[in-house]
Amino acid sequence: MAWSADGGTFYLSHSNARTIYASDYAGEDGTLSNRRVFATIPDELGIPDGAAVDAEGGYRCALHGGGKLRLFNGDGSFDRDIDLPVSQPTMCAFAGPELETLFITSASDKLSKDALTREPSAGGLFRIVVSSRGIERRAVAC
Repeated sequence: MAWSADGGTFYLSHSNARTIYASDYAGEDGTLSNRRVFATIPDELGIPDGAAVDAEGGYRCALHGGGKLRLFNGDGSFDRDIDLPVSQPTMCAFAGPELETLFITSASDKLSKDALTREPSAGGLFRIVVSSRGIERRAVAC
């Protein structure tokens, strides 16, 4: 799940459908409306998993099973891929004083011994300094 910088758009990665949906979000009462396809992921690239939105409206999504972080423009069009040294990235989040660093988590579960030998960093945490800074995420205590 992720939200746009203005809080008006809610994004959801539906891993099994290999689809990222966008919906209009009404923060006053938390309702979603106007669900639409934001982007789809080809089968050979894995499944869309955790994501983060940058200050320019770009959507960054971990492709679990695909070994990539896929970047989309704010309209859902493809921007670029960042290849990672692991096949199972799981989530990305901005951090740092200016939200200039992107952290990416990964998984090692269900990898064979051969795959773990090829991917010694599987299950690790990665860091990339990015040109588009992140947006602050609101936390809610219940």
